[in-house]
Amino acid sequence: MTPDQAVELGIFLKNRREQAGVAMYGLATKLGVDRSQLTRLEQGSVRNPRPEILAAYAEAIGVPAADIFTMAHMPLAKGLPTLRPYLRAKYRDLTAEDAAQVEAFVDDLMRKHGNGPQDGEDER
Repeated sequence: MTPDQAVELGIFLKNRREQAGVAMYGLATKLGVDRSQLTRLEQGSVRNPRPEILAAYAEAIGVPAADIFTMAHMPLAKGLPTLRPYLRAKYRDLTAEDAAQVEAFVDDLMRKHGNGPQDGEDER
């Protein structure tokens, strides 16, 4: 991850943790890590975070791990990220408002036409 990507990931993690109402101390205890390690992660000082820490962090704050792995530019073992992290990674100049509009448009299409292929189905 580049330094800018690490900062972007840190901001995302901190915002989502706070939105979930999870305290830093409680999260560190739950993950079995020192609170300073999570502070560095949220400050964007960690360019190569451990995947198991990110996965546990994601679960603790109720965010799909695939979203966080995508933002951290890590390969996904299974599953795809939700649209917002994809847009953030692919279209870096897209504003948050524009990304929200794209996401709302896709949500409307999904309600109208269904969610696309199910697990095991071909995407053709």
